[in-house]
Amino acid sequence: LRMGNCISEKKGEQNTRYVQSKATVDKLKSQYDINMKVLGSGSYGKVFLAQNKEDATIKIAIKVMNKRDMSEDDLVSLKREVQIMQQVDHPSIVKYYETYDDKKYIYLCMELCTGGDLFKKITDRGKPMSEKEAAFLIEKLLKALQHCHSQNIIHRDIKPENIMYGVDDEIKFIDFGFALVVNKKKASLDIAGTPYYIAPEVLTGKYGRECDIWSLGVCLYQLLTGRMPFDGRDQPEVFGKIKSGVFVMPSKLSPECQDFIKRMIEVDPSKRITSLQAMQHPFIKNKGGEIQAQVDSEEQAKLDKDIVNNLKKYRGQSILKRAAMNVLVKQLAPNQIDTLKKEFEKMDKDFSGFIEVKELEQAIKQADLEFTAQEIRDIVSQLDFAQNDKVNYSEFLAATINTSQFLTEEKLAAIFKTFDVDNSGQITAENIKDAFSKFGKEVSEDEVREIMEAHDLDGGKTISMEEFTVMMMGKV
Repeated sequence: LRMGNCISEKKGEQNTRYVQSKATVDKLKSQYDINMKVLGSGSYGKVFLAQNKEDATIKIAIKVMNKRDMSEDDLVSLKREVQIMQQVDHPSIVKYYETYDDKKYIYLCMELCTGGDLFKKITDRGKPMSEKEAAFLIEKLLKALQHCHSQNIIHRDIKPENIMYGVDDEIKFIDFGFALVVNKKKASLDIAGTPYYIAPEVLTGKYGRECDIWSLGVCLYQLLTGRMPFDGRDQPEVFGKIKSGVFVMPSKLSPECQDFIKRMIEVDPSKRITSLQAMQHPFIKNKGGEIQAQVDSEEQAKLDKDIVNNLKKYRGQSILKRAAMNVLVKQLAPNQIDTLKKEFEKMDKDFSGFIEVKELEQAIKQADLEFTAQEIRDIVSQLDFAQNDKVNYSEFLAATINTSQFLTEEKLAAIFKTFDVDNSGQITAENIKDAFSKFGKEVSEDEVREIMEAHDLDGGKTISMEEFTVMMMGKV
């Protein structure tokens, strides 16, 4: 969702649009029933459960924020958060959908996580996690961090309250309100985060991505012991202990677990383990299970040939269909895409959450398939919806999923409404530009012209629901 120059020069001007999109809150209300249930509330406003009016299986969370209660800094922070949420695409990070606003409120549409947060899990169970269970969970979160860190994104507020359980108990990072893109190894930044989880270098105001590893290490310690490594009567005492890095390591923990925690909660950020190194540590490899399971069998590690052929076929699809397929895959439950997720992870050797040309080349070679170097580059280029010379998770799913299995009439209608921005019952050239801006992508006049020429079958200068259905179900 492109924001543009959307924050008022005049503080407190109530009619300033936050979202640079013609889609209004009326459009949101026509698409979702947002009066279902309040999921939570805070100083920012309330979070509502919303249900898609076209497809009752699609439920999302909508955070409603009152502009009157937000300063200009709050608006700048929210704009940055949305831009970062558009950039990340990982199964262990909550999905961002879109944002709407009116004169009084901003409506942030996100994936619904129904399982509560990790803090609630810790308190409800009343006893520490086993090492195996904790390692399995931490491995997923490390993959998500590697995805962020490979793009120079720092979360800066990792704590159990910002780790949620979604559908099928899938674990996910949420709340990127403090997240930043930092291109230097260390930058001069403000102190951000939650006191018990803050890394020592954050307190100096000069830090980088290593601070996330420290915070996740503190979470792991808490999961395994039921207490904090650094505690105190007040904030200065807690910060003093954090700076010293001295904490009690329970002897009941296995040697490899103790070593792993020490490497994560290391005072010197230059000596602290990275997310990629952490995934290769014996604690994760021996107890987490996911990474080891991937390489147990050379035959299982081979890429499914049908997957590669689907990637090749997908090359000729129009950018409108590819965008619509990206909308579809974000609506599917984890169990519906589990097989494809595993195929993606076979290729994603560096756990960045992206497939690059060299990784696809290697996977195709292992699968004993014959593709030229140019064909492989073309596959990546055609699938590269985000235009970053690599294929992200949703792009891969969109290219390889069995459309006929999941594309019901209800889902078709719901996806159509995503592009029918002004709720006219037709998709116009302006609608296409506006919808793509909500995905964080600019489309040129030539691209829009090509879309209309390909899918406006009756020459009416719009794309009807019938024409949209032909596009989605056919090979156009």
